Amino acid sequence: MSELIKISNAVNLAVHALIELSVNTDVSLQVKEISEKFSTSEAHLSKVLQQLRKAGFVHAVRGPKGGYQLLLKPSEIKLSAIFSAIEGPIEIHSCLFGRSGCGKINCKLGNKIKGFNQEIFDFLNGCTLADVVEGKF
Repeated sequence: MSELIKISNAVNLAVHALIELSVNTDVSLQVKEISEKFSTSEAHLSKVLQQLRKAGFVHAVRGPKGGYQLLLKPSEIKLSAIFSAIEGPIEIHSCLFGRSGCGKINCKLGNKIKGFNQEIFDFLNGCTLADVVEGKF
């Protein structure tokens, strides 16, 4: 069965890892712990966490009890910022081809597609990690 809206595995991992870090603020979590919890590749998760570190969401703690910790409060992290940290800047397109248009002067889908994209962006931009953890969305 196909899905209408898909979010990349990397963004999915980023959100879930940040949720895990936000509910375990008193300890550093190792990549292995997080990857086992979500049954995912340590290597892939490690790359995602490195991107989140570069974006300023987490910091790495070295040593035998090291791992990752959340750097910001969950209420300060918007879902749109997580998405952008992993996938790059979000662009609101009105074309299913992902460009300025198909060359049709009166595209029958353009305004609807742009509206849907804007609604999704507005949701991601208005929802924080704290909202997700607390089930407020």
